[in-house]
Formats: sequence, C-alpha cells, structure tokens
Amino acid sequence: MPEQITASLVIAFGLSGSPGNPANANRTLSIELDSRAEGYNKGKSSFAPGEYAYFLVFASQGLSVDVVASAGQVSFVGNVVIEKTETVTFAGSNMATLSAPPQNIKSVSWMGNNLGGVSLGTDKVTLTASGGGAGKIGVAEITYSAVAKVYGLGSPVKVSGHDNFTIAVLATGA
Repeated sequence: MPEQITASLVIAFGLSGSPGNPANANRTLSIELDSRAEGYNKGKSSFAPGEYAYFLVFASQGLSVDVVASAGQVSFVGNVVIEKTETVTFAGSNMATLSAPPQNIKSVSWMGNNLGGVSLGTDKVTLTASGGGAGKIGVAEITYSAVAKVYGLGSPVKVSGHDNFTIAVLATGA
C-alpha cells in the first residue's frame, strides 16, 4: 500500500492589487481542505498519491473564482451549504473576523465577558460587538451557515519522479 502524504493549500488573499485597495474592501476569498466528517474527504486530511482530495472555496457573492494547482487536475464539483462554528476574539476592539462570508448567523455564545449583540459588516466577514472597544475583551463562539464551492484535486501517482510530494492550490477571484 502506498505511503500516506499530507495535502497543503496556498491561500491567495486580495484581488488584482494590494489588500488595501479600496476596490477590494467588500470582497473576501478563502480556501480550506474539506475536513468535515460528512464531507467529500470523509474527515481525511492525508492522501496517497493518485487519490482525490477535496477542498472548499468561500467567496464573496458575485466573485468569479479561478483555481489552479501546481500538479494534478482541479475540477469543480458544485456548491454546498455548510455549517461552520468559529471562536473569535474581540481584544481591545469591537471587531473580529470570520473565515468565510456567512449566509446567516445562527448563534452567538459568549465565553466569559459578554460584549453584547453582534452584527455583520458590509464586507460580510467582519463582526462588530456592540459592547466591545478599547480596554474590553471577549471571546465568542459563532455558528453560521456559508456557501462553499467544492473542488476536487486529482493527484498524480508521482510528481517529478517523487512518491512523496506536496501540491499547492491557488484560488484567485475577480
């Protein structure tokens, strides 16, 4: 049986220009391995040469996404709505950031200090806590649903003669 290898991702943030470009202010793009137990990889995070590895791309609504890999074949599988739970920290600020744009926020649970209601910013990933700010700190568990674009990466059996290798995946949006 072939030895297991680990998949890794390269994540590109920002779009044509620097992240500080005002044209990018309300757009977001993130990528992650589909590590959900019920997901396409069935909870796997290591793969043998020749196997498929599936990953999720989260993009702002209306953002056209292109995905390429350093080896193998990338194919679009479809869209899926998933539930994500993240722990975010408001430290000396009333703002924190989610890793993906939510369709809706299902719950907010404060762990310790309660900084009040949480609202979603115009960029669709920044959260604002009504009671946060200078000198305040709070940790919240946020559960939300998000739309992910699912892609599969078909790995070759060997890359440049190597049995053990890493494939980088790059997502860009416009």
